Amino acid sequence: MPPGGGAPVAVGDAVVHQGGSVGPDGTLIFNPDHGEGLMRLRPGSPTAEVLTTIDRAGGEAGHHWPHLLPDGRHALYTVEIDGKPYSEARIMLLSLDDGKSRLLIDGGSDARYMPSGHIVYWRLGDLWSVPFDLASRQLRDSAVAVVRNVMLAEANGHAHFTAAADGTMAYLSGPDPASESSVVLVDRDGTEHLLTTEREAFTDLAVSPDGMRLATTVIAANDSLWTLEIDRGAPTRITFEAENSRPVWSPDGTRLAFTRHLGGEAPQIHVVAADGGAAPAQLRPSTRAEFADSWSRVGNVLAFTRLEDVTGPDIWVMPMDGERKGRPWLATRFDEFDARFSPDGRWVAYTSKESNRSEVFVRSYPDGAYKRKVSVDGGVAPRWREDGREIFYRREEAVLSVDVTAAGAELRFSLPRALFKGKYVSALDAQSGSTWDALPDGRRFVFIKDFAQPRSVVTLVQNWFTELKHTK
Repeated sequence: MPPGGGAPVAVGDAVVHQGGSVGPDGTLIFNPDHGEGLMRLRPGSPTAEVLTTIDRAGGEAGHHWPHLLPDGRHALYTVEIDGKPYSEARIMLLSLDDGKSRLLIDGGSDARYMPSGHIVYWRLGDLWSVPFDLASRQLRDSAVAVVRNVMLAEANGHAHFTAAADGTMAYLSGPDPASESSVVLVDRDGTEHLLTTEREAFTDLAVSPDGMRLATTVIAANDSLWTLEIDRGAPTRITFEAENSRPVWSPDGTRLAFTRHLGGEAPQIHVVAADGGAAPAQLRPSTRAEFADSWSRVGNVLAFTRLEDVTGPDIWVMPMDGERKGRPWLATRFDEFDARFSPDGRWVAYTSKESNRSEVFVRSYPDGAYKRKVSVDGGVAPRWREDGREIFYRREEAVLSVDVTAAGAELRFSLPRALFKGKYVSALDAQSGSTWDALPDGRRFVFIKDFAQPRSVVTLVQNWFTELKHTK
């Protein structure tokens, strides 16, 4: 789109996920997905071509935030290192002529060339500047910090600053708001207790079968699984490589099923020891994205959500003994996800959009023949009490409860009643993860609470290039 306004012009198929840059001749280089290399889309070409590939054996986890130099033939980009924060990422110089890259700066992210003759990048909470010679493409001095306390998106390494050609620069200060959440315990009457004083980008919550521990995901350069002791909040990191999410406890509490994602492949279900004492093992290869949901106490079966092109999210099941062959259990033209086995293994509660909005249903397991709607006026993310006599679910800010009574081969449900309301991170769809859970006895719940303060200030700096030129 022209900067002065006007109609956008399609130049070709491209999904710009973690950065894109346009050269003087209209060439676009971009990152198509987290954990993948760079692509190039030439002017007039309808399809993009591979420009860089990830060296996974060398510890690379993704090539992100490309920035073309003025000659249009070279580019800066960030190499995410598996298991490392973005302060330990590498800034590379790429030749578009031969596709070769070389290390330029060891430690930093989101580098950009400035008309003042400097490369500016983020590291350790600040913007750093280093003189750069365009003709030789060499650094000419040591780097110095030039702007303190600049915000970085912890999940992807993007620094929140921008500079115009006239030297006007703008930036955001402070930590990433996404990293200022914490985990809270909430009683049935809505009384809240802080479980941990840690401030992180928490997502995914799963309470262990004995109610003593909590498995969660911390989003960062590499999303990792952690466990917290519910009585004292003591954290233990479980995974250290790749992107990990959606932990689900085994019935005996010794293992976690979870989803692991490496660039270039669909998210796959793995299993790891809950104490982190052994390396994760893949359950089975899959060509589709799969997310663990529930591990049955009876029959040792894992229920998971599988994303299909035609039917969208479907619920599959897989025995955790023997050959581990997955099969579709509920696959319709509607979205079905977040399956939860009842304690006796005879029922599955799940979320469906068959009525054009999310509602909670229960079906008999394994045949799926008997179906009853649990929620009224919408609902998501069902959870069973450990005795199977109560189902909890969420609707906007409210937590609701439904009494469950067995009547022969059927179940009967009471009218839903609201237990309490709270402004906690919501659970909306098949890929958003489990953002809450109930302790086994149903007396307490765990939620993610956002403690971030609204960002209302953008700092504007004029004549910034003059400052860079005089920086020592």
